Amino acid sequence: MKRFFTFFIFYIMTLACGQALACDCPRVKEENWLPGVKKNINRTEFIFLGEVIRSNEKTFTLKVIDAFKGDIKADSILTGDSQRSGCLIIPNEGFWIIYANSVEGKLIEISLCGISRELTGLTTSTPPLVLEKASNASIDYEEYQNLHQITLVKNWVNEYALLTAYRNRQQKKVQPVSSKDYLAYLAIGLSAMAIVLSVVSMRRR
Repeated sequence: MKRFFTFFIFYIMTLACGQALACDCPRVKEENWLPGVKKNINRTEFIFLGEVIRSNEKTFTLKVIDAFKGDIKADSILTGDSQRSGCLIIPNEGFWIIYANSVEGKLIEISLCGISRELTGLTTSTPPLVLEKASNASIDYEEYQNLHQITLVKNWVNEYALLTAYRNRQQKKVQPVSSKDYLAYLAIGLSAMAIVLSVVSMRRR
């Protein structure tokens, strides 16, 4: 059963990687996440925390919860589609961190090559691939999954702190934040993560 599950995960991720390669997407390493975040901040017009309230095969509608970049405000309703390219994401319903660009000022597009992702199931995400050791002994999948989930949570907390610092610099036009300010933003990120996890827990009951 475990071998079948491992094969299934590998098959799903192979398809996903195949799509990413078709779009020529460099993968951001989870072990070195913040440099990838900084690149995506510069490449995208809008960055925000949002809830996808409607989604189908071609279009989606979402509500902005917290905006970090771009001319958008909390509670704004945005729409988007993936009809112009196969390298665009149609997010499923849930809470997302979105890195997006606008299309003719009416729609937004979320690139498959970016780091937009769902936060609703952050701590239950499956690792991208289960590798085999050189000795051909299987890696302890449960341990591997636990470490992967810890990395995802840590990356999101740090990412939230970085995005908050970026927004504040743009609003106040001051010098880069000090380490003391960064710790304050980190605390905000931890609080935000706790809120997301509590929402997920309530929805599962």
